[in-house]
Amino acid sequence: VMEAINIARRAGMRIVLASEDATVTEGLSPDEVISTRHGLAEGIRRLQVAGRSVCFVGRGPSDGYAAADLGVALYVRERPT
Repeated sequence: VMEAINIARRAGMRIVLASEDATVTEGLSPDEVISTRHGLAEGIRRLQVAGRSVCFVGRGPSDGYAAADLGVALYVRERPT
């Protein structure tokens, strides 16, 4: 994960994470954290209205895929989704 975040940062991208769990964002140093309790899709739309293109990366069902400009679903082979 850190390698992907570092590559994205070197490419000039901002890192925005969606979580209510501080342990998820610990050590990742995101530029911003979107609250999932207050609406992930609304947080994504706020970024888009501010002129940002949003790539949502997640695992499992989420409104984030439809709201984002690009949605990437992760699959963990050992765990069913």
